Amino acid sequence: MKILNIECELVVLNLYSINSTYLPECAEIINKYIGLGSPYVGIQITIVDQSGSVTFSRGRSLSCCQQYPDKIMAAIGFKAIFSNSTNCVGTTNGEDLVQTFDVAGVRPLFYDSQSFVIRRDGSVLLNLAIEQKQFDFNLTYCKDKILVGHTDSKSFIFHLSNVNSSDVGDEKCGDAPRTPFPNPTSPTTKVSITTTLQTSWNEGDILYSLWETTIKNNGGVIINNLVLASTMQLKDATTMWRMNTVSPGKYTPVTPSLGVYESYTFSFIKVGHDYPTFTVVN
Repeated sequence: MKILNIECELVVLNLYSINSTYLPECAEIINKYIGLGSPYVGIQITIVDQSGSVTFSRGRSLSCCQQYPDKIMAAIGFKAIFSNSTNCVGTTNGEDLVQTFDVAGVRPLFYDSQSFVIRRDGSVLLNLAIEQKQFDFNLTYCKDKILVGHTDSKSFIFHLSNVNSSDVGDEKCGDAPRTPFPNPTSPTTKVSITTTLQTSWNEGDILYSLWETTIKNNGGVIINNLVLASTMQLKDATTMWRMNTVSPGKYTPVTPSLGVYESYTFSFIKVGHDYPTFTVVN
């Protein structure tokens, strides 16, 4: 009977370690990447299942947006490579060598762009395309840039970074090192510009996203005839609101004057999910 009690206690302890709801050290690490600095966070994911098979993926997620102040979310990129995907390469003494993690076997890790969330409270949601299964669990260990969580069938390791990694399978030998993500707020001597994602969707094979941008006059004088430039691609000529087009890629507010410490907001739909940037050109 005593042995049975010990076994029951061990089972309860194990379940608690999988489903514990809050670790301050995890929240502290996640907080560093939510709404601070870059609009994106680069994430590398390693998944190990009970058979020992390993899945590796990397991509980026949104960390910028006021409408989602308590989470890192969205799956952008995240092609995956698998230890059980093998190929025969080269020879040793006339015998082929087996290469694991064959890059020819790369596939999307997530079902869609909304299939990945890390919340400030340490809870994680993943909807994996390969298994067509959703996993919802809590982080159980966090240190520096590494977050770890478990389900009853898998262990998940997340490495967070402010550097934009290339997709698995797309990187070429000799590629230049990836640079840090840009800051979402672009201060100038005249104005600050902050852009936030509202929503995104697919139309056929094309991804579109709706954004809202706020311009604020930081100076002590009225700004007249402000012009902003951007290299983004709008969905079409009708999908920018409260801005007039001066020339391709250059826009000016419908209201020509921006008062001292006054803000002006406009919105637009663009192609893709990448973060749009604006610069002041006058």
